[in-house]
Amino acid sequence: MGGQYPGRPWYVSVPAMLMSCVLVLPVFTWLRLRSGSVVPAVIGHAFISSVSVTMVKEFADPEAALDPLHMGLSGWPGWVVMAAFVAFLALTGRLRPASGDTA
Repeated sequence: MGGQYPGRPWYVSVPAMLMSCVLVLPVFTWLRLRSGSVVPAVIGHAFISSVSVTMVKEFADPEAALDPLHMGLSGWPGWVVMAAFVAFLALTGRLRPASGDTA
């Protein structure tokens, strides 16, 4: 039920989580297509799931209230960055499989 956004009602946290997933999926797809392996996408998922959250906590003011909806890759600033990167990938044709791929 959108547990990545504690203190938020489900009707905010669930759409926020869906937005994060929809925006990161093309990045994982690109990693898979460009590498020919699932390993880069798995590492990317692990990074987003753990390291990116920890980094926000490490760089934030220890006294500040942390609100995941307003920071990191799972918040609106991350959505803007991911949307720009996905737009770049789409506009440059990098989301298309290489010729000869049948996956």
